[in-house]
Amino acid sequence: MKACLISTLTTTLAICACSVDTTGTQTSFVYENFVGEGRPEYVAIGNQIELRVAPNKDSAISNNAMIQKEGALSFENSITRALNAGQIEVISSQSVQVREFGEIKELPSDRYYDESITWVEKKISASDKPRLLMWIAEGHCLVAIGQTVNELKECPTESSVGWRLVNQPATESWIEVNINDSKGWVKVDGQQIKEVSRIF
Repeated sequence: MKACLISTLTTTLAICACSVDTTGTQTSFVYENFVGEGRPEYVAIGNQIELRVAPNKDSAISNNAMIQKEGALSFENSITRALNAGQIEVISSQSVQVREFGEIKELPSDRYYDESITWVEKKISASDKPRLLMWIAEGHCLVAIGQTVNELKECPTESSVGWRLVNQPATESWIEVNINDSKGWVKVDGQQIKEVSRIF
């Protein structure tokens, strides 16, 4: 499942990603990996894919790659970007187990898997204005608490008691594919490529 990015990608993402917004639901936090259980497999919808230099809709087009054979696309790197965080209403203070990653704009996959970042207990109150950035896998999620990004394994839902999720977060995913020796980023949105399965 682990898909580490090359170090130069962090610089690129820093340009297109802004910090977690504490005043509203809009955000642009980036997790440098795919989400969900198992490694996803993607296939092309047509016979050509428009590749971009960076995982951003405003990035320059690097190539129009022709699909010469059927089957799963080869990809090395992937990112999931939080576009709109889910609002969390805290009715009463909550004590939860978290892994805190600090005040960050991007979370590299190698840092996420860093075992030295351990679970600790953290108290969350309404003044922290928590926002759910994205669901990861197995019920875990990334939540912005104040200015810090945290992983939670007991995440609020619409029916939770004491705190509840007001609206689901909105995210987008990109993968860096290698087609006929042409590398570039393509958005996973059902327009050019689609997910067909997961490998466990």
